Formats: sequence, structure tokens, C-alpha cells
Amino acid sequence: MSNKVAEDPEIIKKISRAISITDTVLEINEDNTAKIGCSIDRAVERNISFAVKPKPLMFILDLDEIDLIGNFNLFCEEIKGMGCDPVVSESGTPGHMHLICKTDSNSQYELLSDISKRFNLDKSIRRNFIRPPGSPHRKKLPIRIVSHNNALQILEALGSYSGEIDIPYTLSRKIKYADGLGVRYKSGSELTQAIVNQSYNNGIGVLQLYDILRNPINKGGEALRSRIKSKGSKSAIRWLELSYNKAAQYKSSSEDIIYKLKVLESVLINDLKWTGKSGLTDRDLMLAHILVARKSMSLKYKASLRMLASIANIGSLITVRKSNERLQEMGFLKKLKKSKGNLSNSWEIVCNESNTINTMGGCDYNVSFARHLHSEAFAWALGGVRGLGKAGVPVMDVLALEGQLRASEVASRTGLSRQTVYRVLRRLLDVGFLLSKDRIWEINWDKISLQLKNYCAETGITTAKENLIRIRREESRINRNKVLSYHGCKKIKIEYAQHE
Repeated sequence: MSNKVAEDPEIIKKISRAISITDTVLEINEDNTAKIGCSIDRAVERNISFAVKPKPLMFILDLDEIDLIGNFNLFCEEIKGMGCDPVVSESGTPGHMHLICKTDSNSQYELLSDISKRFNLDKSIRRNFIRPPGSPHRKKLPIRIVSHNNALQILEALGSYSGEIDIPYTLSRKIKYADGLGVRYKSGSELTQAIVNQSYNNGIGVLQLYDILRNPINKGGEALRSRIKSKGSKSAIRWLELSYNKAAQYKSSSEDIIYKLKVLESVLINDLKWTGKSGLTDRDLMLAHILVARKSMSLKYKASLRMLASIANIGSLITVRKSNERLQEMGFLKKLKKSKGNLSNSWEIVCNESNTINTMGGCDYNVSFARHLHSEAFAWALGGVRGLGKAGVPVMDVLALEGQLRASEVASRTGLSRQTVYRVLRRLLDVGFLLSKDRIWEINWDKISLQLKNYCAETGITTAKENLIRIRREESRINRNKVLSYHGCKKIKIEYAQHE
């Protein structure tokens, strides 16, 4: 390839970090003496010759014998046939070559070592220091990378990336700006553990996160860089590995929390009798609390009244406040901290899966979402879109369970007022869901499935579902930008940190 890599300092930094286990380089003098010197960034800025200590699984050959160049080429062809992608460069002196190949395991590394012996190249294996491809020669001799056509291919071959990082926005802000440090996280170690927890859940490995955090551009890696400086890279990697072990334990405990929330959700929907419209509001708001807790992977979380109102599709913040008070009185919730400044209320869901049903009550009749779970008309009445309405779902359910009933009996079973029940029954009769004879009400079973399907299409419930998701996503973006503007920040695209 052309000498574009050598001409671009930022690419040299990226390549060096992809190879090196530490940020400190070995400075090489013109007389081939060397000393432990500055950082990668400083060495590149000074345009000096330097070498880096490679990661343990980087297989490296430093060929200085011109007679073995044929064997070297045959070795390259053989390992390419095995699926390896070595980066090969002319190191400056004619006939001298460097090969750097990322391996995935110790066994693969040993396999390459065995193959190199067959070609009499085993004496050229290097484990200590190597000059990164494209970095200057000590005598300013011309260097050239011969195996790849561009910098992107080189970075991919070395196990690095140059595209945008596919991780949540909140994790990106923690990495780039140390978001939450001094507010939610009291120390750099707490922030690092939070970053590791999210990275673990998003499939980012230890060494990959190590490369990201040790880059000085990322403020969230300050704790890791301090450890590298004081105790060395091996200690820093070990510390990060221990944090990953904690993240694995945290995820295991989170799975138990998710199970508890699932049990509680089932109880709320299938086993509890919610009296009147206020009861249905309490149910919807409690389901909103469960959604936030599930996203937080914890029974303790922060949630503002406005957020809960948006999720439960409740128009009034006063209604949400009163409903929260009722849920606390019933023993579903505990308020841990009131909102203060820019911080939301702190909540805890009270949930013990072994006795939830016994301690939280229950009833003989499943009057909340028991039937027609497959129907969007029911699902979206529960989820916030008007659909059948909050009162329509329990009325349909009790008729599905008990058959023919009078309006007064429906009111008694559901806990709704007679006026509400009469209004709902007439509305459901108009759309063809119910039959009425001699003041006895029942479900029109012959046509109910088709009627529900047509109802969804005619009233646009499916479209409403999609619109609701879009509206809530937009509201989330607006609220997030308000918070950012409050802190004087701007929303930007986040890339892999070691390549910025």
C-alpha cells in the first residue's frame, strides 16, 4: 500500500493501541539503544522511532535474515489458508520484514509457533517489543505495509474497529464524559464498575474495554489509567477482569429480580381485583413501575412522575401522585428518596415471590386481562391506547368467565359503578361484541374473534401502537436533550474511543 498510514499520526496511534498492552512505549535511538519513554500519543507527536509491548495473543515475527524471505512468504500463505489475517510490513532495511497476527487463544498462538518452526522462523518470534506498522524507522528508512490496502483493513486484522460503537447512549456518555461521577457515582471505581456492568451486558470484552478506557480522550477511564500508571498494565487488566466477574454476579442476581418482577406482574394482571377506575389506574401505574425496574435490573430505581405518567398514559401528574400514595399504602411500593434538583424520586418495589399472592390479596374472579390476551384490542387497552377502554377489559373478562349476567352483577364482580358498567355495555353492544336480551348480557361468541380483528383494523389500534412507540421515543429524546442542555452538553455521535 502507499505511505498514507505513516503520514497520518492518528492512524499510527490507533494501530499502536491495537497492538500494545500498555500506553508506554520504548523509545529507539538512532544507534539502536532504547529506553522506556513517553506515551504512544507523545511518541507519535514527536515523530520518533518507538516500539510497543504487544498483547499476549499477538503473534509476532521480526525477520532479519534475507535468506529466509521465501520461507517467510510460504508461512504467510499457509496461515492465511487457516483463516488468519497477518499484517505484514517492510520494516525499513531491505529484506527485513515484520509480521503481526492476532490470535484468539493460546492454542492458536502455539499452533502458529509450531508452523513457524517448520519454516525455520521460530528464532524470529518476538514477545517483548515490536515497532508498530507504519511507525518511523530509527534511521528514517522507508517503511511500507504490504499485506493490506487501507488502514481500516489493518485495524480489523489487529482486532480493532473504526466504526461507530453500537452501545447504549448512556454507556457512551459514561465512557466519554464520566457522566454521573460525583453525583450518582462517588468515585472513579464506582463509575468504572457501572461501565463494566453495561459493557458486559452488551458483549464488550475485557481487552476491548481496556483499550477504550486507557485512551486519554475518554474521561470515564481515569481510574483505569491511574492504576496503569501506579501498578502497571497487568494489574489494571486483572482489576478490570475482577470487575467483569462482579458484573457476571450482578447479572445473575438481576435474573432473580426479573423473575420476581414477572411474578408480581402476573399477580397484578391475573390475580388481583382492582376496584373502580382508580383501581385500574393503580394497576397501570404499578405496571409502569415494573417496566422501569426491569429496565434498571433492580428493585430500587429512580423514576420521575412525568416518566411514570408517560408510560402509563395518564394525563395528570396529580393523578399519578395520588396513585403512588395508594400503592404505597397497599404495600406495593416504598419511596426511598424524594426528588431533589435534577434527580428523580427513588423507589423500591416490594416483591417476595414466595408469598406475593397470599400477602397482596386475590379474588375468586379473574377480572383483569384474563381472556383474549392475543387480541390487540385488549392488549392495548391495558397498555395505554384507548382500545376497549380501561373499563371495557374487566367487563369483557367477567362475561367471558361467567357467561350471562345482569348489569348489577357485572358491577359487583368488577367493582365498577353501575353508571360506568351501563355505558361500557352499551358501547360494546354497539360494536357487536355483546348480546343483550331481557337485561341479560353475554358475549357474542359466534363472531367475537372476527369482530375483535375488525375492531382493531377499523379503530386503528395497530397504528396507534406504532404511533405511541414513536411518540414516546421522541419524548425521550426531547427530555434527554433538556437534561444535556441543563449540564451545558451537546448530543454527539460516539465512536470507539481508541480510534478518536
